[in-house]
This record gives sequence, C-alpha cells and structure tokens, in this order.
Amino acid sequence: MVGTFPQGLRDDEPAGDQSRAVWAVFPLLFAGLTALILFSATGWSLLIDPYWAFRADPPWLKATQGANRLLDTEDRRAKPLQFVTRTTPDTVLVGSSVVYRGIDPDDLSPESGRAFNFGLSALMSYELPTLARLIAAKPSPRTVVIGLDYFAFTNFPVHVRVAPNLDTWTGRMALVTSSVLSWTSVSSARSGYLAQTYEPGGWKPNGFRHTPDRSASATLEENRIQAVNLRGFDPTLVLHLTGALTTLRDRRVILYLTPLSKAQRRIFAQKGRSEDWERWREAMTATARTMDVPLHDLSHTPQFDDFDPAQGSSRYWYDNLHFKPIVGRWVLQRIGLARP
Repeated sequence: MVGTFPQGLRDDEPAGDQSRAVWAVFPLLFAGLTALILFSATGWSLLIDPYWAFRADPPWLKATQGANRLLDTEDRRAKPLQFVTRTTPDTVLVGSSVVYRGIDPDDLSPESGRAFNFGLSALMSYELPTLARLIAAKPSPRTVVIGLDYFAFTNFPVHVRVAPNLDTWTGRMALVTSSVLSWTSVSSARSGYLAQTYEPGGWKPNGFRHTPDRSASATLEENRIQAVNLRGFDPTLVLHLTGALTTLRDRRVILYLTPLSKAQRRIFAQKGRSEDWERWREAMTATARTMDVPLHDLSHTPQFDDFDPAQGSSRYWYDNLHFKPIVGRWVLQRIGLARP
C-alpha cells in the first residue's frame, strides 16, 4: 500500500485520516485541471481566432478564402469584436448587408485613411445608437458614413440586435472574454466548422464580403421574400437616427440613401408602399437638415437599372437589394470619398 496516498501520509494512519487527506487535495487538483483546460481553450481560441478579432491573418484564412460561417451568422458579435480589439480606422462605413456587399473600403480615397466596413445583416434603426456609441468610444474614426435604407425604418421581423452594453468599457471587455472562452469559438475551429460556409463567398479583413453572382432561381426566391416581408414606414423609428447623429456630433458624418433597383421599386408599387417610401425619403432629408448633416439621395439610379430577377445577377446587382462594388464605387464618388 506504500505510495498509494499523497506524500507524507503513512499507511499505518487510520483510514479516516487518510480519506480526509485525499479530499483535502482533491479541490486543488480540480482547480488546477480546470485552470489548465481554460488556459488551453483560451490559447486555442486566440490562435484560431474564429471571429477574426485578434489577428489580421488567422491560420484558417488562406484555406477558406475568408469563408467563415461564424462571421456569416454571428456578425453582430464578430464585427463589434473586430472593431473593439483589432481595428483603428479613420473612416467607418455603417449600414446593412447592402453596405458590406457593395462597398469595399479599399475603394476609398487615400485621404480617407484606413477604413472599416461595419455593415451588419438587416441593420435596424434601433441599433444605430449602440453602433454610434461604440464608434465614438474610439478616438481614431474621423469620418462616419451611414448608408440608410428603407427597411431599417420598418417593423421588420428581425429579432437580433447589437448588444446594447457595448457602449461601456465593461460591456466591451465582457464581449471579448465571452468570445475567447466561448465553446462555440473553440469547438467550431477544431471541427472545421469555419470552412462550412453559410453561403458562397468570403470576408476581407476590412469588413467587406465577396459575393458571387446568384442564379435566376435564387434571385426569384429573393424577389418573392421581399414581396412577403415588405412593411410600412414607421416614423417613430427616426428618433434612433437622431440619437446616433447626436452621439457622433463631433465626427464628420455623411449620410446617403442607398440605391434601389427597379425590381425592388416594382415591389413597392405592387404592395402599395410607394408613398411610404417617399415619406421615408422626406423624413431622412428633414432629419439630416435638422441635425446639420449632409445627405446624398442616391436611391434613384436609372443608369444601373439592368436587373431582372428572372435572369439572375446582372452587371450591377446581385439581387433586388444588393448592388455590386461597381455601383459602390459610384456611391463613393457621389459622396466625395472615391479613390481617383
């Protein structure tokens, strides 16, 4: 029996004393094992960096060409995390997936400095104040460009939002900690989940997403979904934009109304929402005037009306809503930030 008990314990000691000694050591062993597991998980998560927050060139990037299901499906976690921990942009682009698919920060003028595309899927107006506070918490962004689309100011059935506590230091650190220690971040990297993309294409370090052309069946389905989901304009939601602009009052802010395809305008007409759209345009213009912020109405773009949902992606459009970077470069030109 010698050597079966911890050092210093004799085999002639009473059994009760031996048992108490073992249980006294057990918590220390358990704590040490737990710390080792947490340390290993943290190190693995930092190495793989599945949310692309800590490294500009994570080890999975070359193999996947930027494809990462976590970035596709958890962009409201990933992009704030990227912005908090990795980027020091001079210019920030804010908007929906229209922005992150259509405007590549690499197309901005050199005078714009380093740029980050903070586009989020189906960005809603009530998320704008949180993003504004997050941007304002960093001293580096001098220019904030906000692409406004109609759908952000409707009661669209989207049930996700940017964490509202990101405007505090503790909230940002909690996001970083929970992401590093997240079982999802560790297990997804180990299982190859990163390469299992939500849809074709991939992300660039600057927040832009490469998007391939879509088939006619895909664009027809998107057309059908838009017809089902189109809602009326809610004027009360404009207050969220006002709040965001108030937070960003010491930065250079540029607003623009995003281009809208002819196919999508047909849906507005068919659903009897054309007047809602015009009221939304008027409300955006009035808000910009009140807040003394320049606004560019780029919603009417007849020179780019080449899209037919029955034919698939066109030269200028991926689908009804998402324009291609060729149109994005025109947007940058119109707002005075395009590369020569």
